[in-house]
Amino acid sequence: MPRDGRMALRPPPPPHRGRPRRPHHEVIQANGGPQHVSVESVALVLNYSRATGRDKLVLVGIANHDGDGGAWPSLDTLMVYASASRRSVQRSIDALVELGELDVVKNAGGQRDTRNDRRPNLYRILVTRPPEPVDSPGDTEDHGVPPADTPSPSRGVSPGSHGVPPAGTRKVLRTTTPHTPHCDRHRRHRSSCVDCASAAAPAITIPPWCGSCDPAGEHDPGQRLVETRTRGRPPAVTRCPRCHPTTARSTP
Repeated sequence: MPRDGRMALRPPPPPHRGRPRRPHHEVIQANGGPQHVSVESVALVLNYSRATGRDKLVLVGIANHDGDGGAWPSLDTLMVYASASRRSVQRSIDALVELGELDVVKNAGGQRDTRNDRRPNLYRILVTRPPEPVDSPGDTEDHGVPPADTPSPSRGVSPGSHGVPPAGTRKVLRTTTPHTPHCDRHRRHRSSCVDCASAAAPAITIPPWCGSCDPAGEHDPGQRLVETRTRGRPPAVTRCPRCHPTTARSTP
């Protein structure tokens, strides 16, 4: 203490001139970046890289040291990963660059305090995850073939008896053959029903009455019938082969 009774203040400590301290939460691998990023890079290379053989081993070695700023493992380290010579590792790096899965920046790696003349090459992995296909609800097409587990409506099973279809699906209306309308005469004269035959095939042209069959057929084409006689059999009534709509269209 000075003689005047006042306390002397110590001068502040000089600034730290050594290597800057790294935060405790940042974990750095040897020759590379943060460890948590390298795990994702290794998984990406193993699953989606197109490289094979020694080239893929070299790329896995680079991915093991990958970080947010890239990776800069030495050639000696990559030689251990690939169990190959220095020249073979360099060829693999060139092949990966040509494949488009690796980018090499000369003398750009290292830490912040690394001298420029001692900086290693910086490697950036360009392997990406392919996009996943997205199934849109409108991509389903109906080809008229019902699924194997879907009961046919003809069996008397209601289409709604299986519950509500899951979300994201589109209800598909199956194309079925339209039912032919049945008239009152259809039950009695199924084969000679002109109205039903015309409804099933609208393009049929009814030929004119030939004059040789039943006279009622002049106004009603369904009554164009003729009586046929066969020895030893009773007479039978058949459709007129000349002017009945159902027989005239099949006769050339």
